[in-house]
Amino acid sequence: MLQKLHISPILWYTRERIGIAKKRSDWMKKGLFMMLILSIPVYLTVLFILQIYKKKTTTYFPLKNEFAHWTNKEATK
Repeated sequence: MLQKLHISPILWYTRERIGIAKKRSDWMKKGLFMMLILSIPVYLTVLFILQIYKKKTTTYFPLKNEFAHWTNKEATK
């Protein structure tokens, strides 16, 4: 005949708390994973838009005599 083993209330409470903590940590892992999955495309989109914005708003000021070597060989000496 099998008998139930007596489990102390402290041990039972600890096991319950571990179970609750495991469920909570699983939920938090899923939440953090979803935040990561959603934030990567947003981050890449912001970088892409920033690159376009920088390209559209920058002005090009060539340095003095930057292209002199194309026209005058003496300017580079």
